[in-house]
Amino acid sequence: MYAVTTENTKPTSTEGFSATVPTAKELSAGTYYVWYYVKGDASHDDSAISEEAVTVSIGAATFSITVTGGTASLTSSGDAITRASAGMT
Repeated sequence: MYAVTTENTKPTSTEGFSATVPTAKELSAGTYYVWYYVKGDASHDDSAISEEAVTVSIGAATFSITVTGGTASLTSSGDAITRASAGMT
């Protein structure tokens, strides 16, 4: 089970943890702390929450697009970024 926080402070409970492995797809650039524990089953108890988090730094994405003819509408995650005309970079 996993939880992602923006502060390096160990969670005091497993509330908010998820079985879904966290990815950068849902996060903005920045530093994050991934906490984890092993979920028990009928024969085993849950483990304790990890004593230390895995620290993950996500950099800002950069890209360059050159339009050589006509116009282009650019989108990212459904949001319009800009509109470029021929000759613009």
